[in-house]
Order: sequence, then structure tokens, then C-alpha cells
Amino acid sequence: MARQHFLFHTQHDLLCFCHLYPHWSARPSNNVFTALGLTPSTDQLQDLMKRFPNARFVGVFDNDILGNALDCKILLWQRSKDIQFTLFQDHILFSYSGEEYKVPIARFSVNSFKTLIGIRSTYRTIKPKKYISFISMLSHAIPEL
Repeated sequence: MARQHFLFHTQHDLLCFCHLYPHWSARPSNNVFTALGLTPSTDQLQDLMKRFPNARFVGVFDNDILGNALDCKILLWQRSKDIQFTLFQDHILFSYSGEEYKVPIARFSVNSFKTLIGIRSTYRTIKPKKYISFISMLSHAIPEL
């Protein structure tokens, strides 16, 4: 029975992550890995929740504005809700439960989002440290031939 469900944008992201962190794929009965594609949807996530009802989602997306926005959307899709983000100058704009929010891009993350809208969740994220993506992290980890 799967305990954690790792979500990725693409298969390339998934393969790079598994190469960098092989211990996550060492016990396949505990972890599930899914590449959502570049246009994930709430229906897709709801289907995954039905297939693996006991698995906790872990978002493994790029460490940029798009990755952070997708983390926030998945957090709400788990609750059958949706949200739209707008990029305006150096801020992210969104509304939730009748409230309007304006967050500087540099401070926008799933944690700041949860704090602002006042929800708690078991949803976790894994971001590449010092890199934007796990693909770029892997390209720097492999010595030049």
C-alpha cells in the first residue's frame, strides 16, 4: 500500500529526481511516482486520489513561480477547489473565499499561500536546493567527460 505519491511535471523530472535520490525508489511498495504532464487538471488529481487513497501527495516541481503555483493548485484540488493566479509586475494576484491577495513573487510559496488563506494540509514539497529544477541539478552533479 503506497504511503507517498510523488508528483512531477514530466518524465524527465521524475527520472532526474530518482537518479539523484535513489533511496526514494528503493521501496516501490511505499512510493508512487506520477508525471502529470505540462497541463495537469483537477480531474486528473481526483483520479489519482481514488487510485491511491492512502498515499500523501508530495509535489516535486521546479523551484520557480510555475512550480510554486502548481503546488498551491494541487493543495486546493485535493479539496475539490480551484484558484487562478495572475502575474502582475513583481506580484502574484489571486482571490480566495472573497478575499483578494497580492504577494511579492520572491515571497510566494505553498507555505506562504497556506498561511495567507488559513488552511492546514499534509501536502509536502521537495524543491531542488540551489537550482531551479532537478534536471539542472543533475547536469551539475555529473562530472564532465
